[in-house]
Amino acid sequence: MNYGTLKGLVHFYLKRDDVSAIYPQIQELANTRIASEANLIAMEVDLELDFTSQPTADLPADFSRFKEVLATCNGRTYDLPVYSRGKLANLTAGRNRGGCPNGYAIYSNMVEVAPWTEERKLQTTYYAVPAIMQADEDTNSILDRWPTLYLFAFLQYAANSLQDIDLQNVYDGEYQSELLAANQSDAFARMSGSAPRFQE
Repeated sequence: MNYGTLKGLVHFYLKRDDVSAIYPQIQELANTRIASEANLIAMEVDLELDFTSQPTADLPADFSRFKEVLATCNGRTYDLPVYSRGKLANLTAGRNRGGCPNGYAIYSNMVEVAPWTEERKLQTTYYAVPAIMQADEDTNSILDRWPTLYLFAFLQYAANSLQDIDLQNVYDGEYQSELLAANQSDAFARMSGSAPRFQE
């Protein structure tokens, strides 16, 4: 499916043309919700964070949230927990053998690790916000794989803009069902090692 087809379906379901002007806002809301709630393989991006010269590293523009953050120190690889920035300041090298990282914090568009030592790198996987679509022929990895997830997210926010609470609740329920199916499908694909399925 592409963006033009998606918009055509929104018109078909709502039987209204007055939502066209707010498609950019609807898309932004839908992307943000999908990025915060969906745990899909198509959203996963592997990223090495380099802390060679300072305890902070910039996050990419499409970053939504981490799936996994791994540190390697003294021959050991382990999951790194996330803390608030205030608590992170209390993690000092003196409390843990040779300054191995104890945790990280996210603020603004950066991630900070503590305690920090030079030549430190973290291996991470994050969930990316779906790419913005502008032209009718545009698509992205989520619309390709889970078109009805996108459709019901769009419809829910469109109904909200039209102040139709009943319709908003209906489409929110449909979105939740699609989200559950998508997350379960990709969770099974991870466990079984099979390729993630595409929605028919």
